[in-house]
This record gives sequence, C-alpha cells and structure tokens, in this order.
Amino acid sequence: MRRTVDGWGARSPRARTVRVGRLRGAALVAGLGLGCVDKGGDSGADVNLSVYYVGCYLNGSTIDCEVGVENLGTSDAGSFQVGVYTDHGGDPSPGESADGTATIKGLAAGETAVAEISVSGGASTSLWALADAKGAIDESDETDNVSGPLTPTQRR
Repeated sequence: MRRTVDGWGARSPRARTVRVGRLRGAALVAGLGLGCVDKGGDSGADVNLSVYYVGCYLNGSTIDCEVGVENLGTSDAGSFQVGVYTDHGGDPSPGESADGTATIKGLAAGETAVAEISVSGGASTSLWALADAKGAIDESDETDNVSGPLTPTQRR
C-alpha cells in the first residue's frame, strides 16, 4: 500500500511531496544496498521506532532520501515525523529543526514504512536521518532512532 502526504523542508522555500509506503519485512532493501542500515531485532515492549535503511541519491542540487522506519515494539505508534538533517555535525536530537521532513501517520507493531524526503545539497553533504524527529512518541528505546552520517551517491 502506498499513500502520499505533504512534507516540508524546514529550510526549503517550497513544499515537497513525500510518499510513504508500508511494507512487511525488509524486502524493500534487497538490491538497493547503498547506505543500508539494518537494525533488526525485537524490543519486546511498547513502541520502538528504528531507522533500518537510509538511501540518499544526488539529483542535481537536490538530494533525494529514502528513510525506512520500523516499529520493533509490541504496540502501535501514532503519527510521527521523520527528519533528514544536512551537515549537522553530529547525531540530531528530537525537536531540532530538520532540513526536510515527512509525516508517517501511524505505524503498527511489526510494520515498516519508507519516507521519501528531498533536501538541498551536493556530493560532499553529510546527512543524518531521525525517526520521531519531534519526539512525539514515547518509546522503549530511543537510541536506534538515528542513522548517519551518510553521503549521497549517484543513483544506478
């Protein structure tokens, strides 16, 4: 199932269209490989959002990012934002202004979703992705919400 929501780049003057797809398992990452992060496992408690995949690809002066988020917990998560940060200098924290965001309108226990977020940048841009960028979800493990730094690659 795919759905479309609107995402806004925090420092971007224009709206971005963000597609959020729901998948079961990690089949999405097969064959993509670039920038892949696998944070498998099961928290065994409540909600636990985890970034399991980040792929960032150059598209002129824009970087198109795909951020895979999974709920490793036993409870469903409500609506939350996924953020992409450029040249941040370290792991971002919930509540910090992101360069681009997408909203995932809920994620059931054991499900995954992929947010597509575009930000400005070039080949030397350092990127981080953060699930629950606003800190809206009370989680059993907040340490697996971030991935980075990454650099964008050319799409094959």
